[in-house]
Amino acid sequence: MRDRLGSLFLGLRECCTTWAADGGPIPADLYKWRNLVTTFLRRDLDVIGFDAYDFDVDSTLLSKLQMELDAGRRRIGAR
Repeated sequence: MRDRLGSLFLGLRECCTTWAADGGPIPADLYKWRNLVTTFLRRDLDVIGFDAYDFDVDSTLLSKLQMELDAGRRRIGAR
């Protein structure tokens, strides 16, 4: 999976490099590359949905699971 994400970043970088060298209007595929990179990053970072990202500590599934596990451990330790 990381190779795919790396390839997407390279595609986006190449698109931007070409645009910077040639100038002119935004390349037609710039948003395609940007959207693909963003989608794969969101998946890899376990960001839920496609709404605006919430930067709170508990905004990912993994962090919510970690918080639940920690709470369970505290309850067990309090006994």
